[in-house]
Amino acid sequence: MKRSRSGDDRTGNSDPDTTDVHSILESEADSPAGCESETYGNRIHCCLVTSPAGRPLHSYRSVTELLEALRDAIMGNKSLLKDGKMLHRDISENNIIITKPVAGRELKGCLIDMDLGKELNGVPSRASHLTGTMSGVLIEVLQGKGHTYRHDLESLFYVFIWMCIRYGHEDVVDVEETNTPSLKSNKRKVRPIRTSRLRVWYTGTYAEIASAGRGHMGKNGFEDIITEFAPKFEELKQLARELRSVLFPIKDGGIFTGTFRDHDIMYDGMINAFGRSIGRLGKEEQPIA
Repeated sequence: MKRSRSGDDRTGNSDPDTTDVHSILESEADSPAGCESETYGNRIHCCLVTSPAGRPLHSYRSVTELLEALRDAIMGNKSLLKDGKMLHRDISENNIIITKPVAGRELKGCLIDMDLGKELNGVPSRASHLTGTMSGVLIEVLQGKGHTYRHDLESLFYVFIWMCIRYGHEDVVDVEETNTPSLKSNKRKVRPIRTSRLRVWYTGTYAEIASAGRGHMGKNGFEDIITEFAPKFEELKQLARELRSVLFPIKDGGIFTGTFRDHDIMYDGMINAFGRSIGRLGKEEQPIA
């Protein structure tokens, strides 16, 4: 549903240089002025019907499959930036699907829903940068700064955290999912968000949400967050720490939330972290029935 608002050093090396950064300023939303003056326009109503391109992210059949889908979504987002010169700006659990590998194409995950995407050519977008699915605490965006590629990556990171806390439980069913008993048994068991620390990410003013997010991304606050990981994802806490270190390195005693000029620093850092975690899981994991 669309809404109107939208370091630990893992290797022991010094923190990355955060001096070479920039901010891609968001263009102002289009003005109604200049639109056709007629009350009614000549339009054609079209409907495109296709077969599903993939499965919802929450239908993962193994932890490995989930990580592969998220890793490939990051790779797709990198291609979108480098080759398509675009920002997605609406990354959420619902906008990542698990795809079936085909000959010559081994990717397991795909980004969808580009209606809030923006080309990096200065052309005003059709929506402000706070329009979309509230998929996480985009700290700089909530503080009124322009949306950059790092905020797409931040959203992907929050999707990962959300999946590890929300899903992977064997004895909890979210009664808000459905009120029909016969359907509850077919739902993947999830943790009610009202009992989670993540609840504060979706309430309060922009300033309050940004402040809470900054606190949670600090070393101590983040450790509190990952204590909520479901038993199924207990082994992914190290991956969570590595991803946080890539996105929020420590600078001058505080977390850095800016944007590197060299986007490979964050993209490759996250992709490699997922790769290491997938390698650690190996082939020992049994698929979920």
